[in-house]
Amino acid sequence: MASEQESVQARKTQKEISWISYIKKLVDPETKTKLDYYYGKDMLQQMNAIVNIIARGIAEQAGSLTRDNNKKTISSREIQTAMRLLLPGELAKHAVSAGTKAVTRYTSAWKKGTRTERARLIFPVPRAERAIRVYGTSSEISRVGAGAPVYLAGVLQYIATDIVMSAGRYATDDSKRTITVPHLYKAFKNDVYLDELMDVFNIELMGGGVLPDIHVELLPTIEEKKKHAAQRRKAKKERGEQADDGETSDVGSGRSHKFLPGTVALRNIRKYQGTNDLLLQKAPFIRLVRDISSDYKTDVRYNKDTLIAIQHYIEQKIVRMYETANNLAIFAGRTTVDYKDIQFAVRMKDEAIMEIVGNRRQILRAKIHGISRGGFERLSQRGGVKRKTVETYDEMKGYMKFVMHKVIKGAITMMEHQRKRTVSVDHVRTALDVQGVSFTVV
Repeated sequence: MASEQESVQARKTQKEISWISYIKKLVDPETKTKLDYYYGKDMLQQMNAIVNIIARGIAEQAGSLTRDNNKKTISSREIQTAMRLLLPGELAKHAVSAGTKAVTRYTSAWKKGTRTERARLIFPVPRAERAIRVYGTSSEISRVGAGAPVYLAGVLQYIATDIVMSAGRYATDDSKRTITVPHLYKAFKNDVYLDELMDVFNIELMGGGVLPDIHVELLPTIEEKKKHAAQRRKAKKERGEQADDGETSDVGSGRSHKFLPGTVALRNIRKYQGTNDLLLQKAPFIRLVRDISSDYKTDVRYNKDTLIAIQHYIEQKIVRMYETANNLAIFAGRTTVDYKDIQFAVRMKDEAIMEIVGNRRQILRAKIHGISRGGFERLSQRGGVKRKTVETYDEMKGYMKFVMHKVIKGAITMMEHQRKRTVSVDHVRTALDVQGVSFTVV
């Protein structure tokens, strides 16, 4: 059992297959013309990671099916069955058609050429075969059929084209020609089958941000607006000013403008939901990472990209937790998030932390010095939270520290396994893979 786990870890730490140059060459399947978009660097790297995650999942499932059938060769039939088991709904239906067409063109081609040319594909067949051999084969399964890599390459090309075209439409809606990571995130979340694809493969986009969404219960009602306007008119009359139905400025009168309660909070929610920037202060976060690292190993080094990747992952976890807690509070008939909502959300999302969250005193003792409330305030507003109690900060700090311990411990373990002295992005990716999270670290 131990040797099998070590072989799996060795495969995961191998260098990723690069599909970036071929993603740039994708064409519209209807017009057969090259997609007229520019691609951001981070977007290409994350698309490359997504393609590798899907290829690995299909190859591993195909290897399992071959082993269950007591065969020693992975054929195109196993790839097709694995793909139908993993891909959702209409996406699986069209992917089956794309893979079958690629194999048909490959077998019926009469002229000489490479396997990719004979199948008339853009994604190279040898790289798909490499993915099958790395993730699908084992000591029991040592052979790969001629049609299996062709079928896998056709499926991966179809999925990549579908994702890029969907992201391109959102870039066009923003009057931009360059596809960025937020456009990629919108393409996944606004499509039923692509969203389910993310859930099946546990894909987390680094820096994807969130979809702009404010719950209707948090918006001011017409009655509240009328009441606030009446109060303003009454205040003007008391000051001897003439009441006017239009907007009047208080500049120069020595009195500051008073907004409707919650207006500034809603404005900040729209502001932070429209960006994908890091919201926690970097210097205190780096100090916290090094402090936690000292619990497992002294003199641990981190490069810049690794620290950014860890912070992106932690912030996304916190934002998702705030979103769940906000929905729980609204379901309970409240617009203010309490610490009990955070506890319930953590129990729903992460069962491994149930014992820690259950003991609230232990959470409150897990103080995190240096990271101010302002950072958590911004993260909560990105998660759509309008109001929250003071106790929620301590609850979220405890959850944050617990998640950071899990990630950092796994990354340091992989670093020591490879006999390195610097924690790299690959170590973080592998640590998250072990936890069942396919994080598209760039």
